Amino acid sequence: MKNNIKRISVYLLSMFLLTSCAVGQKSPKPTPIPYKVTDYNGIYKLDSLGKEFVMKRDGITEKYTVTKQDAVELKNIKKAVVTFSKYTNSPAISIEFDAIGTTKFKELTQNNIGKQLAFIFNNKLLICPKVQSAITQGKVEITSNLSLQETSSIVAYINENK
Repeated sequence: MKNNIKRISVYLLSMFLLTSCAVGQKSPKPTPIPYKVTDYNGIYKLDSLGKEFVMKRDGITEKYTVTKQDAVELKNIKKAVVTFSKYTNSPAISIEFDAIGTTKFKELTQNNIGKQLAFIFNNKLLICPKVQSAITQGKVEITSNLSLQETSSIVAYINENK
């Protein structure tokens, strides 16, 4: 059985080489496949049995552990834009979710009132705000002490990779 599998594999490989490399023709170069390997892109609840992320702000290092269970993924974001907080006038990220994201975010905020959520994009922990109330309308504004350039980069990343 093993010999038959080897023979078939060698036969298929030789047929591939013969048909793809005709006499006088160069074999085409393989086209690189663009891909990004990013494990965490979305909004996650904190959980002691998850992956640990570190956030450094103003000389303070904080560690958070998150789980992918019940997460709102990057693909569930309809759009993100740079805005300015009406309270602090600092740069903010406004996110609008699609229908699935709206439902997931509503459930995530309803089930985690008084707890923190982790906003992670491109494996970078941005902010861990405490949920004050359920957010049911599918829109959220993330404010932090990020610069306008950092905020713009995050918004561009979200919109390019959703």
